[in-house]
Parts: sequence; structure tokens; C-alpha cells
Amino acid sequence: MDYSQLLIDVQKKASVSVQSVRDLKLLKEEIEVKSDLVISYNTLRRVFGFLSQNTPSTNTLNKLSIFLGFNTYSAYLNHKELYNDWHFHQTTLRMMVSDQLTEEDILVIRNGILDSNKITTIAQLISCLIYANKATDLNRIFLNFEAHKIDDSSKMKFATIISNVFYTIPKKDALNIYDSLNQHNSFRSIVPLYYVDYSKLNGIYADILKSIYTTSSLASERFFVKLMLSYWQFYSGGKMTNKVMKPGLFDSFNPVLKGRYFGYQILWTNDFNLTSEVFTEIKKNDTSLFTQEIILSLIIKSEYKTLTSMYNLYYEDIFEFDRWTAKTRITIALLASAIINWNNKSLKIATANLEMIELEKIEMGYYEYLSLFYELVSMMITYANSDYGENKRAHINLKKLVKKTGFKIFLSKSSAFILSNKSSECQNRI
Repeated sequence: MDYSQLLIDVQKKASVSVQSVRDLKLLKEEIEVKSDLVISYNTLRRVFGFLSQNTPSTNTLNKLSIFLGFNTYSAYLNHKELYNDWHFHQTTLRMMVSDQLTEEDILVIRNGILDSNKITTIAQLISCLIYANKATDLNRIFLNFEAHKIDDSSKMKFATIISNVFYTIPKKDALNIYDSLNQHNSFRSIVPLYYVDYSKLNGIYADILKSIYTTSSLASERFFVKLMLSYWQFYSGGKMTNKVMKPGLFDSFNPVLKGRYFGYQILWTNDFNLTSEVFTEIKKNDTSLFTQEIILSLIIKSEYKTLTSMYNLYYEDIFEFDRWTAKTRITIALLASAIINWNNKSLKIATANLEMIELEKIEMGYYEYLSLFYELVSMMITYANSDYGENKRAHINLKKLVKKTGFKIFLSKSSAFILSNKSSECQNRI
């Protein structure tokens, strides 16, 4: 009898890697605390091969399976069989048309979210539950769910699918479901806080953020909401209503969130004096992640000197990518390179920087946001090159993006780089 996968799954659930008999004591404690079971130390020594091994009893296999959330070892094996692709699809299809999900269905879904090979299928199933407004089943799925076990790539796939499904149903229904699900840390962490949607910041995403602020007690999440709403105020051409203060737990926040705070400060100050503080923080954080929002803020505020200094000191670190956000961060880094070369009047290199950008491959939530920067930088370069056709194209695209996002600041920023046909002809004669 091969029960090796069962032992692997038990170790994963307990977050205990059994390398020695000492680890078995930790495993025993985890099993007994989390499942109200009693399992002997010698039994664990036998099944893990530290004593002469006999075939485990049905009782032992059942206990380990119960720890994993199954009623019996047979139920555990049946669950594994479900994960054969076609059987799994049939199972999810049955769930889609069910009036109510069973406890076993919930377990299949929750384990499916943790499986990178099943994540999109599960996301589609949950999409159907959202369409059907089955808030009760959705809450059962995310209640005490261990979202931290999902890898970054799977999280982004899941968050992108689920977030965009909400946009296809009536706004009132969507916000009601969000209000319900945002009570769960697991849901917030893998959907609205993972799929950062600048494209809808002038609409439903702002309402979703406010829901998070109401339901979450986590300082980092409430800090994120304040920053994002302040970003919206700046880019929409509004005035700052409430100053965002740095929380006491700031040093424990992730690099992107910390960088977003300094980006916020850059946006709202007219006397930029953050250089030394920003450069000190760069040394303490993942540079590529930390500088993501800072770079964009420096571009929109025309802080080219600071941007150039940052690149001169940390160029290699800024261009170091190894995660699912690589395309987004490559785009931001290339936009900065283009601006620096434009400022240095190296227009051919600046144009080449833009040509390397693949907007269609970045995260959907950042698409319109970064496209605005792309078209603005394109206008700046084509203005300097007296290229009327490309300048006009970029300006038209930028106005469409502003209409969609509400980011009016880009209209005022681009006004100095609108090339008329007559001015182009005059410059060409000169």
C-alpha cells in the first residue's frame, strides 16, 4: 500500500517537515491540537519509518485523513482521484448547478485554490457562485482559509479572474458580496488587495477599498486604502483631503506598500526633499519592488534629477525581476529609462526604450495606468523629434485613457507637448 502522498499532505498541513524523530513530537502536537485526535508517538515513528514498519492500520490512516479534513482514508483517496483533470472538471460542473455546496464540495474547492494546476478552474467555479449571488457558499469557502499557502503566480491568476467577474454584475450586488467577503482576511489578501486596479479607481474599486477599510483591523491594509484613495485624489486633479501619516508598524510592511507611501509623498509635495530618506530605504528593501511607485511619482512630478540619481546608483537592482510582476516592473523601469534619455536629449535611445515595452503583457489592473505614462512619454519624445503624426496619435490615445480612468492630471501634464502641424513644419524647416 502506497500512502506516501498522505504523509506528504500531513506534513504540509501541519507545517512540519519530518527530518528526525524530534520532528515527530511537533507533528504529534499539531495533529492533536488541530483535530482533537489522539495519535501515539510510536505510531508516527512506524508510519514515518523510524521503527520497523508494518502496513499502517486502517484506524491510523483514517486519523491522518481526518486531520486533513476527510472523514476516512477512502474519502481522502477519492478526493485525490477527483484531481484527475476530467474527473475534476466534471466535479466542478456538478457544483455549478447544485443548489447548495456540501462540506466535501467546500473542501475540494479550498484544496483546488491551493493547487496551481487547478486554480483557473476553481476561479471559474467561484465566478459562477458570484454570478448566482451565493454569498453563503462563498463565505464558507473563505472562512479561515489558509491563503498564505498560495504561490504568487496563482494568486494573480485567481485575483484577476475573480475581480473582473465582479465588474460584470450589478454594482450593488457586487459591493454587497464584497462587504460580506471582506470580513475574511483570506479573501481580502488574495482578491481586492492583490488585484490593485487603477483602471477602476474612479469607480467600483474605490468603493471596494472603502469596504476593506471598514472591515479590516490590519494597519497595513488600512494604510494601503488611504494611500490608494489619495492617489486617486492627485491623479484626478483634486485636492488632498486627509494627510496620510506613516504608521508605527511601517518597517514591517512589504516593499511595494512602503514604496507607495514615498510615492504618495512625492506626489503631494512641491518642495521635494525626500531624496536621502528614499535612498536610505532603498538599501533596506527589495529595490525593484520598493521603487515601483516611486519611479512613476518622480515621472509625473518631473523630478528627473532624482530619477537619474536613483538609476545611476541602483540600475541593476531596479531591473532585477524574478516574479509574476516582472512585465509590470519592466514596463515601469523602461518608462524611467525613456524619460532619463529624453531629458539627456538622447532621443534615439529614448525611442528604443519605449519600443521595448509590451503593455499588453502587464497586469490588467495596471494596464490603463501605465498606458497613460506610456502615451505621455511618447508625446514628450515625439514633440522633441517634431513627429506630428506620432505625437497626435499619442495625444488621442492619452485623452481616451483619461476619459476612462478620470486621471485628469495627465491632460495638464501633456499640454506642453502637443505638437501642431504648423509648428512641426516650422521646426523641420529650421
